[in-house]
Amino acid sequence: MKVHRLAIYVPFDPLKFGGMAVIVRGARNSASLIRALPAQVWEMDKDLAVTVRPLSFYLAREIADRRFQTLLFSLFATMALFLTAVGVYGMVYYSVSRRTHEIGIRMALGAQTADLHRMVIREMLVPVIIGISIGFGAALALTRLMTGLLYGITAQDPLTFLFVCLMIITVALTASYIPARRATHIDPMVALRYE
Repeated sequence: MKVHRLAIYVPFDPLKFGGMAVIVRGARNSASLIRALPAQVWEMDKDLAVTVRPLSFYLAREIADRRFQTLLFSLFATMALFLTAVGVYGMVYYSVSRRTHEIGIRMALGAQTADLHRMVIREMLVPVIIGISIGFGAALALTRLMTGLLYGITAQDPLTFLFVCLMIITVALTASYIPARRATHIDPMVALRYE
């Protein structure tokens, strides 16, 4: 059973509506249609102002607010990712510089560079994994607020969550690479004299 919505047709009042839009679909190419439309309207009334624009213009204007919001959220997300990288780098660099003496002793006792790399990266990954877990839970809780701003994905899209988590881990691993590499190039004799 089809349900029909009621519609009421009222006369066009320019003072109330401010303008009228007519959507035309044609089989001809758009350039010749754009030239023919004003001529057809002016045959009925030469005083009418006619502006012909493609439907894509109105669609772009309709979604401009959402596009701006998406751009703004993307900018904030990029800034957050950059701050994450800087924070992780600073934390690992500080940790390695504080442990110069310990790393020198480990190297003097025969620790391999791969072992030192793993030690530094493992110590960095623990707080990152804890942060991702907390952020994942908070993101799941806040998805209801974001539903109206999303297009093309659901609010709880598992691929998006997985991609973001992997991206943060990749940024954290990249940010920890330089301090881990620095730790492996410490001269054991210099590190043993370090206070």
